[in-house]
Amino acid sequence: MLSLGYNKLFAKNSDGEYLQRIARDTALVGIDYYGLVKTHLGVYANYTGTRYDDLAQTEQTGRYTLFDAVVNYDITNEFSTYFKVENATDKRYQEVLNYGTYGRSFRVGLHAKF
Repeated sequence: MLSLGYNKLFAKNSDGEYLQRIARDTALVGIDYYGLVKTHLGVYANYTGTRYDDLAQTEQTGRYTLFDAVVNYDITNEFSTYFKVENATDKRYQEVLNYGTYGRSFRVGLHAKF
């Protein structure tokens, strides 16, 4: 399954100024594969466009694209496990000026449904 998304946002305050730290452009591309028995594979790219840290729109936090991947495996109808990689390319980016974010991260987990 292919997922595509794009958002164009014009978020302004009551004075008509663009809000800080809100990207005007964001996009998502995702590919999910369910063709293996009990297994789901997913790869995703998330783009965040230009954002500014101040209302004057002079301090840019940058544009970036993050890549994620996930593998889910159904153990039973009630239990499944997953392995997820976030920011797979270890991209350095910031959501708030001069405050870095996590680099590449890995998660392993167990889901239970009752």
